[in-house]
Amino acid sequence: MDLKTAERIMHDFGKFTEIAHGNLLLFFLGEIPECLLPYQKKTIEEALQIMEVYYHSSSDHETVGLLQAVKSNLLFYGADEKAIDSELKRLKNIETKNKLIDGLKQGQDEAFGKIKTDETP
Repeated sequence: MDLKTAERIMHDFGKFTEIAHGNLLLFFLGEIPECLLPYQKKTIEEALQIMEVYYHSSSDHETVGLLQAVKSNLLFYGADEKAIDSELKRLKNIETKNKLIDGLKQGQDEAFGKIKTDETP
């Protein structure tokens, strides 16, 4: 993978993390299915590693630290079938299901508040 591709994947994953990761954590209390990532997990790991080496060679240790923190988000993602089966079992409990819905609504309200502008009707 070249540096330009790695940089694009890094930015895409950063945006994904900013926008979607928190709500996915609310829904999937265990593992999050890898299929919900914007790229294959291995591809993201490779891109972040390339960017870490690049920023390390530029002595940009602050960015290296940020990349390591962002990379840790990948620990929440696992095999699709296992993650989905786990959630299906958990959602059979009505109390759990209601808490999940409330949490998702709150997360959506917070996300909307971040994108809403003063001009929004």
